[in-house]
Amino acid sequence: QDQIDADTRNPAQRTHDALLAMTRSTLMSGPLGRHNGLPVSIVVTTTLQELLAGAGFAITTSGSKLSIPDVIRLAAHAWHYLAIYDQHTNMPLYLGRTRRIATAAQRLMLFGRERGCTRPGCTA
Repeated sequence: QDQIDADTRNPAQRTHDALLAMTRSTLMSGPLGRHNGLPVSIVVTTTLQELLAGAGFAITTSGSKLSIPDVIRLAAHAWHYLAIYDQHTNMPLYLGRTRRIATAAQRLMLFGRERGCTRPGCTA
């Protein structure tokens, strides 16, 4: 009863919050949002310094900028993948296991590093 009495939201705000929680739960459950076997993800690159500062921008594979606070907010409800690159040469230091067909982690790593298609002349 104390929790109900302390809730200062109006009925519309409570309904909105309930709908948001229900939608987020459904989207994160797994059966929705799959593309080529991978969960739908936003792939961004940024620096550790910007993440630690909570300021600056991350770049998506299409070249769009996302603020670091937005990246952190999105990451709170996401599956996390970590790509580690050499600071000076930008060479990947961790690509996962070697297999004949690229793993999901390797495809995400390459997509993030190359920012899209790498075929010569491709604009995608």
